[in-house]
Amino acid sequence: MSPLAVPSPDPDRSGQILDAASRVFARLGFGSARMEAVAAESGLSKGAVYLYFRSKDQLIDALVGRIVSFETRRLREIARGDGSARERLLQFGDEYGAELIHLGPLARMVPEVYARALRHSHARQAFQGYLNGFRVELAALIADGIRQGEFRVVDPAQTALAITGRLEGLAL
Repeated sequence: MSPLAVPSPDPDRSGQILDAASRVFARLGFGSARMEAVAAESGLSKGAVYLYFRSKDQLIDALVGRIVSFETRRLREIARGDGSARERLLQFGDEYGAELIHLGPLARMVPEVYARALRHSHARQAFQGYLNGFRVELAALIADGIRQGEFRVVDPAQTALAITGRLEGLAL
């Protein structure tokens, strides 16, 4: 490697930093947390943290993206799984509730995520992308249940929007 070459990002190291950031942000909130605290929590130097995340804003956006993308991925996995649409929808509801409980101290970040989406266009676009993807997956599962005769005939997109709103309210 030449002296000017920059090493490729290590996904494990990035995950290590995000794990540390989630603990720091849960304790201190987005506003009070500092990159120094994230570095100390991760066991890395501040310079190493900055190699992966150029700013606290970039770190927050990556952490929020990590959290919300999990829900959509999990819904997609369940929706494509076995069982009736009703069973799959109930399974997702159970797992969503369990994940909220599992978040524990991170749950206090949820209102900050919404506030951040209002103030920062990049965060708003990412959050809207998550919500749109989530609603599409949920609407497809509802449509499957309608086709199978499990659910009464409703507008899947509108029903997915209503359910998503209730889940987000539950998260808050």
